[in-house]
Amino acid sequence: MRCFCTVPEHMNPLRIIIVGGVAAGMSAATRARRLNEQATITVLERGGYISFANCGLPYNLNRRIPHADKLLVTTPQRVKARFNIDARVRHEVQRIDRAARMVHGLDLTSGQAFALPYDKLIFGAGGQRDRAAD
Repeated sequence: MRCFCTVPEHMNPLRIIIVGGVAAGMSAATRARRLNEQATITVLERGGYISFANCGLPYNLNRRIPHADKLLVTTPQRVKARFNIDARVRHEVQRIDRAARMVHGLDLTSGQAFALPYDKLIFGAGGQRDRAAD
């Protein structure tokens, strides 16, 4: 398997941006970290969390676990401490400029626009659950 995350030592650290932060995004981020300890890895997640217990979703949908926050597994702070991954929640990617290798978006908490350069871009965004009407 070809490693997409290595860069010669004389170059600056590889900048990896991952759009989407739950299952696919965080799996890609931790895999990239295992492949390259020097890379700068940033995960941009529009929602308010980066990890939750998928197996608990049916219980949340049928209200046995009424609050989705009870399904949370880890936090951006823990991911930073353990893997040195910058996971940013409530960061919406609005535009990708492939020619300039820039991701543009909005910090939904502060309302500030951001632009981040990248060397490698991974798109791992998923969907959002929807509860049927009673």
